[in-house]
Amino acid sequence: MKNHLKKIVSTILTFQLAFSLVCMCPSGTANVEAADNKAFAAPVRFPGAQPEDDWDSAGTRLGVDLGEVGTFSDKYTFSYSVFIPKAALAGQKEHAQVQINTWFDFSNEETYLGNVQSEYSFLIVHDNGSIFPVVVNEQKGQELKASEYKDFFAMREVGDFYKLTVTDAPVNPMLNVEGDDQNQTAIDTSQSGSIFMQTRITGMFNKLTSIVYLDDLSLKADGTVVSETDFSAADMHTRYYEYVLGEEKDENRKERPALADLNTNLLKLSKTTADIKIGKTVKLRATAAADGKITYKTSNKKVATVTAKGVVKGIKAGKATITVTANGISKKVKVTVKK
Repeated sequence: MKNHLKKIVSTILTFQLAFSLVCMCPSGTANVEAADNKAFAAPVRFPGAQPEDDWDSAGTRLGVDLGEVGTFSDKYTFSYSVFIPKAALAGQKEHAQVQINTWFDFSNEETYLGNVQSEYSFLIVHDNGSIFPVVVNEQKGQELKASEYKDFFAMREVGDFYKLTVTDAPVNPMLNVEGDDQNQTAIDTSQSGSIFMQTRITGMFNKLTSIVYLDDLSLKADGTVVSETDFSAADMHTRYYEYVLGEEKDENRKERPALADLNTNLLKLSKTTADIKIGKTVKLRATAAADGKITYKTSNKKVATVTAKGVVKGIKAGKATITVTANGISKKVKVTVKK
Protein backbone atom coordinates (compact mmCIF):
# COMPACT_ATOMS: atom_id res chain seq x y z
CA MET A 1 0.00 0.00 0.00
CA LYS A 2 1.36 3.38 -0.97
CA ASN A 3 2.29 5.80 1.76
CA HIS A 4 3.51 9.38 1.48
CA LEU A 5 3.88 10.40 5.10
CA LYS A 6 7.63 10.97 4.99
CA LYS A 7 7.11 13.23 2.01
CA ILE A 8 4.45 15.13 3.93
CA VAL A 9 6.86 15.69 6.84
CA SER A 10 9.30 17.55 4.66
CA THR A 11 6.92 19.40 2.35
CA ILE A 12 4.11 20.82 4.51
CA LEU A 13 3.51 24.39 3.37
CA THR A 14 2.41 27.32 5.46
CA PHE A 15 -0.65 28.02 3.28
CA GLN A 16 -2.22 24.88 4.74
CA LEU A 17 -2.71 26.77 7.97
CA ALA A 18 -5.10 29.14 6.26
CA PHE A 19 -7.31 26.65 4.45
CA SER A 20 -7.42 24.28 7.44
CA LEU A 21 -9.74 26.76 9.14
CA VAL A 22 -12.44 25.72 6.69
CA CYS A 23 -12.49 22.21 8.21
CA MET A 24 -11.86 22.86 11.89
CA CYS A 25 -14.48 24.25 14.23
CA PRO A 26 -13.78 25.76 17.66
CA SER A 27 -13.76 23.27 20.51
CA GLY A 28 -16.58 25.08 22.23
CA THR A 29 -19.08 24.32 19.47
CA ALA A 30 -19.63 20.69 20.46
CA ASN A 31 -17.93 18.82 23.25
CA VAL A 32 -20.18 15.84 23.80
CA GLU A 33 -21.61 13.26 21.42
CA ALA A 34 -24.99 11.66 22.04
CA ALA A 35 -24.93 9.93 25.41
CA ASP A 36 -26.65 6.78 24.14
CA ASN A 37 -24.37 6.40 21.12
CA LYS A 38 -22.26 3.27 20.76
CA ALA A 39 -19.03 3.11 18.80
CA PHE A 40 -16.25 0.71 17.90
CA ALA A 41 -13.65 1.48 20.57
CA ALA A 42 -10.14 0.13 20.21
CA PRO A 43 -6.83 0.72 21.99
CA VAL A 44 -4.14 2.63 20.18
CA ARG A 45 -0.46 2.69 21.07
CA PHE A 46 1.95 5.07 19.40
CA PRO A 47 5.51 4.16 20.52
CA GLY A 48 6.98 7.57 19.73
CA ALA A 49 8.31 6.73 16.27
CA GLN A 50 10.84 8.94 14.53
CA PRO A 51 11.00 9.54 10.75
CA GLU A 52 13.76 6.97 10.28
CA ASP A 53 11.82 4.35 12.23
CA ASP A 54 9.18 2.01 10.91
CA TRP A 55 6.39 4.33 12.08
CA ASP A 56 4.12 2.69 9.51
CA SER A 57 3.60 -0.19 11.95
CA ALA A 58 3.12 1.99 15.01
CA GLY A 59 -0.57 2.20 15.65
CA THR A 60 -3.84 0.32 15.32
CA ARG A 61 -5.90 -1.34 12.59
CA LEU A 62 -9.65 -1.51 12.92
CA GLY A 63 -11.48 -4.17 10.93
CA VAL A 64 -15.20 -4.37 10.22
CA ASP A 65 -16.95 -7.14 8.30
CA LEU A 66 -19.41 -5.35 6.01
CA GLY A 67 -20.96 -8.68 5.04
CA GLU A 68 -22.50 -9.65 1.71
CA VAL A 69 -22.81 -6.60 -0.55
CA GLY A 70 -24.36 -8.25 -3.60
CA THR A 71 -22.85 -7.74 -7.04
CA PHE A 72 -19.53 -5.91 -6.91
CA SER A 73 -19.28 -2.36 -8.26
CA ASP A 74 -16.44 -0.23 -9.59
CA LYS A 75 -17.97 2.91 -8.06
CA TYR A 76 -17.75 2.60 -4.27
CA THR A 77 -17.76 5.43 -1.76
CA PHE A 78 -17.55 5.19 2.01
CA SER A 79 -18.41 7.28 5.05
CA TYR A 80 -17.41 7.13 8.72
CA SER A 81 -16.36 9.15 11.72
CA VAL A 82 -13.01 8.56 13.42
CA PHE A 83 -12.14 10.01 16.80
CA ILE A 84 -8.42 10.64 17.44
CA PRO A 85 -7.30 11.65 20.96
CA LYS A 86 -5.87 15.14 21.10
CA ALA A 87 -3.03 13.83 23.25
CA ALA A 88 -1.64 12.11 20.15
CA LEU A 89 -0.63 15.53 18.85
CA ALA A 90 0.03 17.48 22.05
CA GLY A 91 3.33 18.40 23.62
CA GLN A 92 5.49 18.51 20.50
CA LYS A 93 7.40 21.70 19.75
CA GLU A 94 8.01 20.94 16.10
CA HIS A 95 6.06 18.11 14.50
CA ALA A 96 3.67 15.25 15.22
CA GLN A 97 0.97 13.66 13.13
CA VAL A 98 -1.61 10.89 12.82
CA GLN A 99 -2.45 9.30 9.48
CA ILE A 100 -5.55 7.28 8.53
CA ASN A 101 -5.62 4.86 5.59
CA THR A 102 -8.59 2.69 4.59
CA TRP A 103 -8.90 -0.27 2.27
CA PHE A 104 -11.48 -2.94 1.45
CA ASP A 105 -10.88 -6.68 1.10
CA PHE A 106 -13.04 -8.47 -1.50
CA SER A 107 -14.03 -12.12 -1.14
CA ASN A 108 -16.19 -14.46 -3.18
CA GLU A 109 -17.47 -17.23 -0.94
CA GLU A 110 -14.23 -18.55 0.59
CA THR A 111 -11.90 -17.05 -2.02
CA TYR A 112 -9.97 -13.85 -1.29
CA LEU A 113 -9.89 -11.74 -4.46
CA GLY A 114 -7.80 -8.77 -3.37
CA ASN A 115 -8.37 -5.27 -2.01
CA VAL A 116 -9.13 -1.75 -3.12
CA GLN A 117 -7.80 1.34 -1.42
CA SER A 118 -9.41 4.64 -0.57
CA GLU A 119 -8.28 7.25 -3.07
CA TYR A 120 -7.25 9.47 -0.18
CA SER A 121 -5.48 9.24 3.15
CA PHE A 122 -6.35 11.66 5.94
CA LEU A 123 -3.90 13.25 8.37
CA ILE A 124 -3.95 15.51 11.41
CA VAL A 125 -0.70 17.44 11.64
CA HIS A 126 0.84 19.40 14.50
CA ASP A 127 3.49 21.67 13.07
CA ASN A 128 5.16 24.50 15.00
CA GLY A 129 2.25 24.93 17.39
CA SER A 130 -0.55 24.74 14.81
CA ILE A 131 -2.84 21.76 14.25
CA PHE A 132 -4.52 21.27 10.89
CA PRO A 133 -5.83 18.53 8.56
CA VAL A 134 -4.11 17.26 5.42
CA VAL A 135 -5.70 15.12 2.68
CA VAL A 136 -3.44 13.23 0.28
CA ASN A 137 -4.30 11.65 -3.06
CA GLU A 138 -2.67 8.24 -2.60
CA GLN A 139 -2.34 7.51 -6.30
CA LYS A 140 -0.66 10.80 -7.19
CA GLY A 141 1.09 11.46 -3.90
CA GLN A 142 -0.32 14.98 -3.86
CA GLU A 143 -1.95 17.06 -1.15
CA LEU A 144 -5.38 18.49 -1.83
CA LYS A 145 -6.49 22.05 -1.25
CA ALA A 146 -9.36 22.61 1.18
CA SER A 147 -11.64 23.50 -1.72
CA GLU A 148 -10.94 20.08 -3.23
CA TYR A 149 -11.88 18.01 -0.17
CA LYS A 150 -14.46 20.18 1.62
CA ASP A 151 -17.35 18.08 0.27
CA PHE A 152 -16.13 14.77 1.68
CA PHE A 153 -13.86 15.53 4.65
CA ALA A 154 -14.05 17.72 7.75
CA MET A 155 -12.37 17.92 11.14
CA ARG A 156 -13.48 19.48 14.43
CA GLU A 157 -12.74 19.26 18.14
CA VAL A 158 -15.09 17.20 20.30
CA GLY A 159 -14.14 16.91 23.97
CA ASP A 160 -10.73 15.22 24.25
CA PHE A 161 -10.77 14.19 20.59
CA TYR A 162 -10.43 15.42 17.06
CA LYS A 163 -13.41 14.10 15.12
CA LEU A 164 -12.69 13.34 11.47
CA THR A 165 -15.82 12.97 9.37
CA VAL A 166 -15.53 11.32 5.97
CA THR A 167 -18.63 11.54 3.74
CA ASP A 168 -18.89 9.56 0.51
CA ALA A 169 -15.15 9.50 -0.14
CA PRO A 170 -14.28 7.65 -3.36
CA VAL A 171 -12.60 4.25 -3.49
CA ASN A 172 -10.00 3.37 -6.12
CA PRO A 173 -11.75 1.14 -8.72
CA MET A 174 -8.61 -0.93 -9.35
CA LEU A 175 -8.36 -4.19 -7.40
CA ASN A 176 -4.98 -5.06 -5.89
CA VAL A 177 -4.86 -8.77 -6.71
CA GLU A 178 -3.97 -10.80 -3.61
CA GLY A 179 -3.32 -7.49 -1.85
CA ASP A 180 -0.40 -6.58 -4.14
CA ASP A 181 -0.65 -2.96 -5.34
CA GLN A 182 1.85 -3.79 -8.10
CA ASN A 183 -0.61 -6.30 -9.57
CA GLN A 184 -3.86 -4.50 -10.32
CA THR A 185 -6.94 -5.32 -12.32
CA ALA A 186 -10.40 -3.86 -12.77
CA ILE A 187 -13.06 -5.04 -10.32
CA ASP A 188 -15.11 -7.84 -11.85
CA THR A 189 -18.62 -6.39 -11.67
CA SER A 190 -20.14 -9.71 -12.72
CA GLN A 191 -19.13 -11.29 -9.42
CA SER A 192 -20.77 -10.92 -6.02
CA GLY A 193 -19.51 -11.49 -2.51
CA SER A 194 -18.51 -9.84 0.76
CA ILE A 195 -16.29 -6.94 1.76
CA PHE A 196 -14.14 -6.49 4.86
CA MET A 197 -13.03 -2.93 5.67
CA GLN A 198 -9.77 -2.11 7.42
CA THR A 199 -8.74 1.30 8.68
CA ARG A 200 -5.15 1.80 9.76
CA ILE A 201 -4.33 4.58 12.21
CA THR A 202 -0.63 5.33 12.57
CA GLY A 203 1.07 8.02 14.63
CA MET A 204 4.43 9.69 14.54
CA PHE A 205 6.61 11.35 17.21
CA ASN A 206 4.26 11.20 20.19
CA LYS A 207 4.34 8.29 22.62
CA LEU A 208 0.80 7.52 23.71
CA THR A 209 -1.46 4.72 24.89
CA SER A 210 -5.11 5.64 24.55
CA ILE A 211 -8.26 4.74 22.60
CA VAL A 212 -9.79 5.61 19.25
CA TYR A 213 -13.40 5.39 18.12
CA LEU A 214 -14.95 4.45 14.77
CA ASP A 215 -18.62 5.28 14.21
CA ASP A 216 -21.39 5.73 11.62
CA LEU A 217 -19.86 3.56 8.92
CA SER A 218 -21.46 3.05 5.51
CA LEU A 219 -20.46 1.79 2.08
CA LYS A 220 -22.25 2.81 -1.11
CA ALA A 221 -22.15 1.28 -4.58
CA ASP A 222 -23.28 3.57 -7.40
CA GLY A 223 -24.83 5.87 -4.79
CA THR A 224 -26.84 3.13 -3.07
CA VAL A 225 -26.04 1.97 0.48
CA VAL A 226 -24.95 -1.68 0.47
CA SER A 227 -23.74 -1.86 4.07
CA GLU A 228 -23.98 0.40 7.08
CA THR A 229 -23.69 0.26 10.85
CA ASP A 230 -23.84 2.65 13.78
CA PHE A 231 -22.26 -0.07 15.97
CA SER A 232 -25.35 -0.62 18.09
CA ALA A 233 -25.86 -3.99 19.75
CA ALA A 234 -28.53 -4.83 17.17
CA ASP A 235 -26.00 -5.13 14.35
CA MET A 236 -25.93 -8.93 14.28
CA HIS A 237 -24.63 -9.09 10.69
CA THR A 238 -21.43 -7.22 11.52
CA ARG A 239 -18.39 -8.57 13.34
CA TYR A 240 -15.76 -6.43 14.99
CA TYR A 241 -12.05 -7.01 15.17
CA GLU A 242 -9.15 -5.04 16.53
CA TYR A 243 -5.53 -5.28 15.54
CA VAL A 244 -2.99 -3.77 17.88
CA LEU A 245 0.59 -3.40 16.73
CA GLY A 246 3.16 -2.74 19.44
CA GLU A 247 6.77 -1.64 19.51
CA GLU A 248 7.94 -5.16 18.70
CA LYS A 249 5.75 -5.16 15.60
CA ASP A 250 3.94 -8.23 16.93
CA GLU A 251 0.31 -8.36 15.88
CA ASN A 252 -2.24 -9.33 18.50
CA ARG A 253 -5.50 -10.12 16.80
CA LYS A 254 -8.41 -9.88 19.20
CA GLU A 255 -11.51 -11.40 17.71
CA ARG A 256 -14.06 -10.03 20.13
CA PRO A 257 -16.65 -7.26 20.20
CA ALA A 258 -15.10 -3.91 21.04
CA LEU A 259 -18.19 -1.78 21.56
CA ALA A 260 -18.34 1.04 24.08
CA ASP A 261 -20.33 4.17 24.80
CA LEU A 262 -18.93 7.01 22.74
CA ASN A 263 -17.58 9.02 25.64
CA THR A 264 -15.54 11.94 24.34
CA ASN A 265 -14.16 12.72 27.80
CA LEU A 266 -11.17 10.40 28.12
CA LEU A 267 -10.94 11.08 31.85
CA LYS A 268 -13.41 12.85 34.10
CA LEU A 269 -12.92 13.79 37.76
CA SER A 270 -15.67 14.59 40.22
CA LYS A 271 -13.46 17.22 41.91
CA THR A 272 -10.15 19.01 41.41
CA THR A 273 -9.59 20.03 45.04
CA ALA A 274 -10.04 18.24 48.34
CA ASP A 275 -9.67 19.24 52.01
CA ILE A 276 -9.13 16.50 54.57
CA LYS A 277 -8.00 16.24 58.15
CA ILE A 278 -5.03 14.28 59.42
CA GLY A 279 -5.92 10.60 59.68
CA LYS A 280 -9.09 10.97 57.60
CA THR A 281 -9.72 9.79 54.04
CA VAL A 282 -11.55 10.95 50.97
CA LYS A 283 -12.41 8.96 47.84
CA LEU A 284 -11.57 10.53 44.50
CA ARG A 285 -14.10 9.57 41.86
CA ALA A 286 -12.78 9.27 38.33
CA THR A 287 -14.34 7.91 35.17
CA ALA A 288 -12.33 6.75 32.15
CA ALA A 289 -13.77 6.31 28.66
CA ALA A 290 -14.05 2.72 27.40
CA ASP A 291 -13.25 1.39 30.89
CA GLY A 292 -9.65 2.58 30.62
CA LYS A 293 -7.29 1.80 33.49
CA ILE A 294 -7.02 4.61 36.04
CA THR A 295 -3.89 5.21 38.12
CA TYR A 296 -3.25 7.58 41.03
CA LYS A 297 0.00 9.10 42.26
CA THR A 298 0.74 11.52 45.10
CA SER A 299 3.35 14.25 44.93
CA ASN A 300 4.14 14.00 48.65
CA LYS A 301 3.59 10.79 50.59
CA LYS A 302 4.52 12.55 53.82
CA VAL A 303 1.46 14.81 53.46
CA ALA A 304 -1.08 12.55 51.74
CA THR A 305 -1.12 9.00 50.39
CA VAL A 306 -3.40 7.55 47.73
CA THR A 307 -4.40 3.95 47.02
CA ALA A 308 -4.84 2.27 43.66
CA LYS A 309 -8.58 2.86 44.05
CA GLY A 310 -8.22 6.60 44.62
CA VAL A 311 -8.61 6.75 48.38
CA VAL A 312 -6.59 9.69 49.74
CA LYS A 313 -5.47 9.74 53.38
CA GLY A 314 -4.16 12.79 55.23
CA ILE A 315 -0.83 12.14 56.93
CA LYS A 316 0.30 15.57 58.14
CA ALA A 317 -0.69 19.18 57.60
CA GLY A 318 0.35 20.55 54.23
CA LYS A 319 -0.42 20.39 50.54
CA ALA A 320 -0.03 17.60 47.99
CA THR A 321 -1.13 16.97 44.42
CA ILE A 322 -2.73 13.73 43.32
CA THR A 323 -2.16 12.97 39.64
CA VAL A 324 -4.87 10.84 38.03
CA THR A 325 -4.03 9.21 34.70
CA ALA A 326 -6.09 7.23 32.18
CA ASN A 327 -6.26 6.84 28.41
CA GLY A 328 -3.05 8.78 27.87
CA ILE A 329 -4.02 11.96 29.71
CA SER A 330 -3.49 13.16 33.27
CA LYS A 331 -5.46 15.45 35.55
CA LYS A 332 -4.59 16.81 38.98
CA VAL A 333 -6.39 17.09 42.28
CA LYS A 334 -4.97 19.59 44.79
CA VAL A 335 -5.21 18.23 48.34
CA THR A 336 -4.94 20.29 51.50
CA VAL A 337 -4.44 18.38 54.75
CA LYS A 338 -5.45 20.21 57.90
CA LYS A 339 -5.02 19.45 61.58
